[in-house]
Amino acid sequence: FAALSLVGAKVDAELTDAKFCGLYFKCSSTHAGELSMDDLQIGATNQPPQLTQFDFLGDRSISVSFNEAIDFASTQILSNYSLSKDTVSIPVVAASYNKLQPQTLVLATDPLAYGDFTLSVHGVKDTLGLAMSEQSLNATRTYEAQPQDIVINEIMFDPSPAVSLPEVEYVELYNRSSHEINLVNWTLTVNKTQFVFPSVKISADGYLIVCTKGSEAQLAAYGQALGLLSGSVLLNSGTSLDLQNANKQSIDALAYSSDWISDSNKKDGGWSLEKIDANRFCNAKGNWAASKHPAGGTPGAVNSVAAINTDNRPPQVSLCELLDSVHVQLKLSKEIDAAALTNLNFGCDQLPVDSAIYDFASNSISLHTNQVLS
Repeated sequence: FAALSLVGAKVDAELTDAKFCGLYFKCSSTHAGELSMDDLQIGATNQPPQLTQFDFLGDRSISVSFNEAIDFASTQILSNYSLSKDTVSIPVVAASYNKLQPQTLVLATDPLAYGDFTLSVHGVKDTLGLAMSEQSLNATRTYEAQPQDIVINEIMFDPSPAVSLPEVEYVELYNRSSHEINLVNWTLTVNKTQFVFPSVKISADGYLIVCTKGSEAQLAAYGQALGLLSGSVLLNSGTSLDLQNANKQSIDALAYSSDWISDSNKKDGGWSLEKIDANRFCNAKGNWAASKHPAGGTPGAVNSVAAINTDNRPPQVSLCELLDSVHVQLKLSKEIDAAALTNLNFGCDQLPVDSAIYDFASNSISLHTNQVLS
């Protein structure tokens, strides 16, 4: 056996608490008895815990995961943890440990803002008492946008003949919230054509000019521009727009018409439609007007027609139609906030309504009940 050499060594990282081990060889009958072994060594090794992940559970706690079961007593030493955001330390005030999930901790903290965080951990031991040296991980707490946090704020559907702006179709999005929002995997549906956003962020109180692919350079002087649309999808006669987040939740939507431009001197093109009051959520004709800016529009800037536009008239049902035995359609006198629409808003002869769908184009609500209407 003097000529034999080490072929390899194996560490089993899965069965970390095995008490016994053995060898099993499988070969054909023609080679039975031909296997020889010498100086076989089987030993136990132990490595300190490894920090694998941390996630945000809310605005005051995080979960911390390790690659193996950890020792409870060492988890209770709060000085073993350091959480920071932009070099500012965030106090860890408590650590909880679930014996059914011995590889995971929950750390209670002071209030957490949104942004990038760094977690450093040291001194936490495994069940055999080996302590880890300092390890760090980064994670981002992202704000989840709510309906109308981002609003459709300006539409250039007929850029020709140009007044002063480039002859480019665009839809301006405005971030009303106090948080930066990433639109990655959001969609903008124009009529029935869906466009998917790449990773692009809109700062708080900021704008994004969504334009035709290849034309973003022409609008870059006016603000952040993204080439997303294809062709002339913003029809002069009218188009429906629906902005949805990555979870397919509608954030803002409308269906504009060319008659929303009431100034006859601006109907031939070159003037954008601007939202009057970005904080009024119903996207009806009364909250839109042709731009007053001498350039023909205000992409990436405060709208020239911006004003407080209070709406004191509640919507009314102008027509109720029985479409079939389980569907009722309600025609409305004015546009509504579709994000606030729930099944609980309706009762139909005391029959439960199990879905309510608002159509912007027809300004109507389709109700479905799971009981037959007579």
